[in-house]
Amino acid sequence: MSLPKALFEEFSSKMNDVIQSNPAKDIEKNIKSVANSALNKMDLVTHDEFDVQQKMLQKMAAKVAELELRINTLESQNKKVASSSTSRKTTKPKTTKVKTSNTTETNS
Repeated sequence: MSLPKALFEEFSSKMNDVIQSNPAKDIEKNIKSVANSALNKMDLVTHDEFDVQQKMLQKMAAKVAELELRINTLESQNKKVASSSTSRKTTKPKTTKVKTSNTTETNS
């Protein structure tokens, strides 16, 4: 190796050692560790997990809307059937009492 290249590599290596042992690097590692610990305690989810849950929620909301519409349709059909069946009910014929001698008879 040439002397300037060897000097540059040695200087670069020593600078890397200084940077790695720099207190700022330790502080950065500590801050990252504290931040990761705090985030883990918050029980957060990833964006992908959130997207999956959001899609499931949208599907469920659509299904609920579909079922509500179906219930409303069935209830309106039930009301129509109930109202038409009450108008079709036949009334009982009235009974009349006929007096004959001493007893009363009922005719239907």
